[in-house]
Amino acid sequence: MITRLLTLFIPKPIRDDHQLINRSYLLVGAILTNIATSLAVLISLYTIFDLPAGNEIIARDITLFCLFSYTCILVLFRFFVSYQFTAHLTVFLLLALDFYGVQITGGYYYSPVVPMLVITPIMAFLLLGLKPGIGWLVVAVMSNVALLLSVEFDFGYTQLMERQRDIEILSSYVQFMLYVMAGGTLAIYEVINRRLNRHLKEQKDRFAHEARHDNLTGIPNRLELFQQAQQLCKQSDLRGSKFAMIFIDLDDFKKINDQYGHNAGDEVLRVISSNLEHSLRRMDTIARMGGDEFVILLPGIDSKRDCQRTIDKIEQAIAHPIAIDHKTTVIMQASIGLAIYPDDSRDIDQLCHIADQSMYRQKDEHHRNTAENALCVNDTA
Repeated sequence: MITRLLTLFIPKPIRDDHQLINRSYLLVGAILTNIATSLAVLISLYTIFDLPAGNEIIARDITLFCLFSYTCILVLFRFFVSYQFTAHLTVFLLLALDFYGVQITGGYYYSPVVPMLVITPIMAFLLLGLKPGIGWLVVAVMSNVALLLSVEFDFGYTQLMERQRDIEILSSYVQFMLYVMAGGTLAIYEVINRRLNRHLKEQKDRFAHEARHDNLTGIPNRLELFQQAQQLCKQSDLRGSKFAMIFIDLDDFKKINDQYGHNAGDEVLRVISSNLEHSLRRMDTIARMGGDEFVILLPGIDSKRDCQRTIDKIEQAIAHPIAIDHKTTVIMQASIGLAIYPDDSRDIDQLCHIADQSMYRQKDEHHRNTAENALCVNDTA
């Protein structure tokens, strides 16, 4: 809720800047707080304070100037984007008004506005960072020294408030404003912190997902496959169950890249990986090993015969026609190898090797069949 309100006053380019957006929340919050305080003081001048006519006009004009200035800064930031300029202008105006407020309400020793001077360097550090914050801290210290010297030499200060009651009311206002600014800043900081933590978590999850998934197809990659296989090994050993490892290699995939280009080849891989995913159970795992090779893990099987139905589905998914442009449709074929844990091996690397060799034996068989068919065609001719 708070961030939505503050976002209304933040320029669109800054909303997309992760470095400036958090400081912008603080900047807008500080400006809105000063606008609200100026309005409260303006209303109080006509309802609570009892100033002499001339002093009331001075106080009203100063308050109107505050209200107008902070409103202009807010509009300037919303439509002219420059964050650094707006932040420096806000800090400068805050210091200048506090400095002048001290001088017209009794000077450094007696003014209830003096506690507001500490806000300037705090806001500078929050809005602008370390180096500008140190610069504004030096300016704030020099301002305090100037106010102190003003009292010591009895020059440049006055007291617009003649009633002690008005001074007490103003002191209460200052204390309340300090609480509001401190509480508001902490609230916005907490909102920013939560937002930042959520963003960092999303980034971390995204990086973790990208590290374990194939960029092209979105399915698990080699790293994730071997971790899943290790988990299945542990579960199989504990339960006395088995799982199958299926290696898949697309036949003559290189021709797709050579004839139609790599974009067409990428599209074929994406479609086939999607088709394979939809043909498997939720408990099954499919991964891309690289190139045109895929591996599938099938938990909960007893023998190679149990895998035949899944293999049939895999062949159907791969053989489904794929449109690579408006005029061309390709139908792929694959070589498939199979290994069973723990029947064939209890070692993951060895299990992969067995499934891989099984796949290449089928690929050689496909090539021989293709050559024999070609020979038969030539003999017939």
